[in-house]
Amino acid sequence: MRDAAPVPTGWTALDEALPSGGWQVGEVVEVCAPHPGWTEIPLLWPLLRHATACGRPVGLLGLPPSSPLPSCVTADWCVLGDVRPRGAGGEHNDAAAVLPALRTAADWQAACDAADRWFARQGRSSLLLVWALEAPPAGVRRLRRLARRTGAWVGVVRPSLARWDDLWADARLTLLSPGARGAQVQVRTDNRPLGRTLQLAWQADIALPPAHLHLGDAQPPRVRVRQDPHDRRRAVVSGRLDEVCQALDRLAREEARATSEARAT
Repeated sequence: MRDAAPVPTGWTALDEALPSGGWQVGEVVEVCAPHPGWTEIPLLWPLLRHATACGRPVGLLGLPPSSPLPSCVTADWCVLGDVRPRGAGGEHNDAAAVLPALRTAADWQAACDAADRWFARQGRSSLLLVWALEAPPAGVRRLRRLARRTGAWVGVVRPSLARWDDLWADARLTLLSPGARGAQVQVRTDNRPLGRTLQLAWQADIALPPAHLHLGDAQPPRVRVRQDPHDRRRAVVSGRLDEVCQALDRLAREEARATSEARAT
């Protein structure tokens, strides 16, 4: 089933950066977002719209309650972190278990068991999105097996700092400075360990309710560097952890590019 043509992401540059040339059934893509439940929705919207238009079952697991997603897409199976699950018509689904935020191996075991039962009921290609704070390797590997066996699209949304973890999914997309009009997206795969950074503009037809979080253009990073006056090789870096991590990522890319250019000459 993985031989099926991939679904375009909505951005040619992103299609070219992904291993399969788009959203491929049978693969797991990890999305690292500054505010999971909000900032990743414009990136995932074309896939959600495609799945809904084609009548594919959509499952949402661990979705943050504040997310606007339930009002934008019809979900066949929705398990939220701290409210009762709801079906496609908004009715309570007492047959599904309410799962907490995915933090531990036991949480992941319960989530994968629930996803396995849901896949078994569908009997056709479906889309499963999972929101998780932690993603143990065993849990991601099991999701990959489920995706390959059922021919599903599977996405795992995690906080931004997860981009420092080892890569267990087929690809990892990290949103850098997302705003109302677009974002930089770093694409990391096994073949591109340092990642490739793309500038994406959100599609005009993405219609979301007013956000509780400010999603305007990001402010410049507030990273401060103070050099040791006695030893210029030493410096102290301060700022928010995610901003410092972004600065270190940028320096790593610049160093890798400089090394590559030096070897070429």
